[in-house]
Amino acid sequence: MLALNQARHVIRQDPHSAAARCLLTLIEALESGQSFPLKDLYSLDYANFQIALELLQEWRLYQFGGFARNGHAASRASSPERRKARAEVRVETPEAADADA
Repeated sequence: MLALNQARHVIRQDPHSAAARCLLTLIEALESGQSFPLKDLYSLDYANFQIALELLQEWRLYQFGGFARNGHAASRASSPERRKARAEVRVETPEAADADA
């Protein structure tokens, strides 16, 4: 999950930047299964674009990694490891952190 850590760093550095908003929206879309407008990736500079691509690669590996271990989609979808990993992927926005304080 190196790309996720890199994205978190970008988001924490300047949470109101266009890059942070784009990466956060991408992470939320991947996490929730919602759609993401790919044209938004064009707003990123090359370094952040690379982070976005790596996020997509890691997400895809994560999605299909469980299939090979568990043998079928039903056990993969409900595995405790998957729920734990999904919970660890959550990225806090500054607004959410302020609300918890």
